[in-house]
Amino acid sequence: MLRVIAKYAKRKNIMTNELGAMIAILYIILAVLQLVTFEKMAGLIAVALPLGMAEQAKIVASVLVVSEVFALPFLLGMQLSLAMRVLSAVLAYMVAMYIMLVGIMSAPSFTGYVNSGLGGGYAYVPNGPWLFWFGLGVICLLVWYTVRSIQDEQRPARGAKS
Repeated sequence: MLRVIAKYAKRKNIMTNELGAMIAILYIILAVLQLVTFEKMAGLIAVALPLGMAEQAKIVASVLVVSEVFALPFLLGMQLSLAMRVLSAVLAYMVAMYIMLVGIMSAPSFTGYVNSGLGGGYAYVPNGPWLFWFGLGVICLLVWYTVRSIQDEQRPARGAKS
């Protein structure tokens, strides 16, 4: 029987671990809320999307949930192959850009707070200009985490001989 054992990279800086865990918790909460009410989520996302994209709401909902789940290995600092690590990082950025994109698309026609569908049917996450700034904040945290994790990989461990 083949066993899969998750191995985590040894981070030298605790702030890098906490930063990745904070973003991972956000993505886990969004993914769980979206999966619990997946039947309603496509309708909620269709309201937040522009008129031409309303037909693809189920595809967008599916890709969003899968992206949130596959972004977790990068955010948790798991030891992966380079290709999987890059894919996981790209998906993490893609989720944050989707959040920002919904905020941008709904800002010009902003007439009131409509549920954006990011929290599924349970949590009311309104769209509008604030969602753009929230997505931009998540992207800033992702960039900060990425830079710190790359620096941690290149920095030798304390007490190690060069």
